[in-house]
Amino acid sequence: MRKRITALIIAICVLGNLITGCGGETGNVEAPVESAKEVLEAPTPEPTDEVPVELSKEEQIHQNMLDFYDMWKTGYIFKDEYVTDQDQYYVRYSREEYKGTQFSVPVTVSEAHGYGMLILANMSDYDTEAHDLFDGMVRYYNAHRSSIGPHLMSWMQADNGAALIDGADDGEMEDGEGDSATDGDMDVAYALLLADKIWGSGGEFDYKAMAIDMINDIMEYDVNHDTWMTNLGDWSYDAEPGSKYYAATRPSDFIMTHMPAFYTATGDERWMKVYDSTYEVIEQFIDEYGTGLLPDFMVLDENGKYVAADAFFLEDSTDGQYAYNSCRTPWRIGLDYVLTGNEHSKHFIDTLNSTMMDICLGNPNAIVAGYTIDGEKKSSEEELCFTAPFLVIADIGTTEEWETKLRKKVVKRPRGGYYGDSIKMICLIIDADSYKVPYTYPSREVSFEGENINSETLLGPMTKDDLVASYTTLKNQLVYSVGTIHDKHLVKANHYSLSDLQNLVSNLNPDYIFIESRPEAKQNADAIDGPLEMIFLYCFAEENNIPVRFIDSWEISDDETPTSTDDLRDNEIFKLINRNLTEIDENKTIVIFYGTNHFYFQKPRYEKAGWIENNIDNAKQLFENEGETFTYPGSMKSEVLKSIEYYTEDLPEEIEEKVGDREIREEYLTAASQKVEALQGYLDLIEG
Repeated sequence: MRKRITALIIAICVLGNLITGCGGETGNVEAPVESAKEVLEAPTPEPTDEVPVELSKEEQIHQNMLDFYDMWKTGYIFKDEYVTDQDQYYVRYSREEYKGTQFSVPVTVSEAHGYGMLILANMSDYDTEAHDLFDGMVRYYNAHRSSIGPHLMSWMQADNGAALIDGADDGEMEDGEGDSATDGDMDVAYALLLADKIWGSGGEFDYKAMAIDMINDIMEYDVNHDTWMTNLGDWSYDAEPGSKYYAATRPSDFIMTHMPAFYTATGDERWMKVYDSTYEVIEQFIDEYGTGLLPDFMVLDENGKYVAADAFFLEDSTDGQYAYNSCRTPWRIGLDYVLTGNEHSKHFIDTLNSTMMDICLGNPNAIVAGYTIDGEKKSSEEELCFTAPFLVIADIGTTEEWETKLRKKVVKRPRGGYYGDSIKMICLIIDADSYKVPYTYPSREVSFEGENINSETLLGPMTKDDLVASYTTLKNQLVYSVGTIHDKHLVKANHYSLSDLQNLVSNLNPDYIFIESRPEAKQNADAIDGPLEMIFLYCFAEENNIPVRFIDSWEISDDETPTSTDDLRDNEIFKLINRNLTEIDENKTIVIFYGTNHFYFQKPRYEKAGWIENNIDNAKQLFENEGETFTYPGSMKSEVLKSIEYYTEDLPEEIEEKVGDREIREEYLTAASQKVEALQGYLDLIEG
């Protein structure tokens, strides 16, 4: 195994004759060496246009993203001018240029390349050049593969005056062998999945096939198959057990939203092992330190427990502190809750936000560039790369004042250099609810915990755009299929709410609504036996004189359990949908609401029935209605009480009558009591 002491920060810090900071001299061996921070945080162009003050909050946030993107794109996307037979683009992380010295000059890293591809894919709705630039970045990736993992990316390229070369960690002038860095590999692969979703894989590149090849190599070379944690890059994959870098990991590589997507793309269940193992380590550090602050690097101790690395483990004296690597964790880990409602991510966010609000006395302007993992300040400076990631989680468990000040701080600070600016750009995209995801397909089965089966571990990352589809039936009926988030995950998913569902119904103005609730529950007990949003939709429809049909189907018996979700159930759901549609006239509009699992499992049934899928331009807009004021329907409380009575009295009686197996009966009864507990919790919200 080759030791990689010359990682990015060290390479920049020690090679004074290569880089002397923004505006400094090159080629002068005696020139003073600037810090990595000063190189990475080089000045960028000042914004020139003021945002109109009359914009609404949502419009302002969106405009923040667009304005900064123009500056980011102009300042950091560069063409490889040495390549003349095709256009290759990269993100330049240093403003230094080769000036004829005996040393090559580093210009970019795979980390920057991953950021660039993510940003371009996410901004494709707004930038007509994004696709061409993205493909240029794909060509650059193809030209700079790792020498170890064949589908991974060489971690750094340097300018030698004739080409951008690999393997020049120490200023070499000859093209050599370059190894990979885990975060760059993961972001490039994820961006390729996004490209497949956005543009399809029928053009110059088969994005999907490239992504899968890369994901498989990441699993092979960037994951430790004993700890099931990401390693430091493919250069460490063959480290001997017990050696320095064997089980080392970097929390900034805990990119939690990527792992379920990688599983969905490949079907490789080992990705969910990595996902679970990573959250176990995060929870361990939260339990031990209580701050949510993670170190730049972690290693296994002699007891097999992950601990903070020592100073200068790989890069700097701050390797065991919350420093220039781990400053990204509020974004990398926190985004999983923002998109999926993951409980471990929420625990991390709550702990970290509480810590920072206490340290900063409620003022985000006091966030500084470095802390020990138990919360001691290690710097008096502030840096954009430390502040911007908190924007991703600014509205979760904080105050409105904290969120407002933090957003203002991030937006108004225009000078962050490549590192801070690129992180800021991605965080602004997330803040504007414009972050794209490649999949929302179910990822694995989980136990029943009081909600329907689509728990946060069942779902990959999702956005509202992915949870609505439109079809035309053979009777020329317009059907909208909508996946919903159930129970406690609905409460936690701040990107998806009852207000969104109200807006959707108001915008579509349907003739009928179908909801995931059994007809017999309404007929026999006058109750809705679906999750909270189904009760809300029923009440809202009744209040607006929209007829409601019930399309769920499951039997209480020794052969079924509360977790059952098989082809038989979805076949019965489809039969109920089809039966109701036959009773409805032509040219009517129907909206069908059910959990996200049924949303996807019904799709092939609709196609087999001859339904034609319609294109929806910017589906997210269907969930928006600024003129609509959210209020609970007047009958909401009484319907929730009916459902509580159903789960307390009617359903237990049916369970006792129909289920002979003691363990299965107990599982049904436990599920029913958890439903009651959840609904009683909602009563406080409704009454408030």
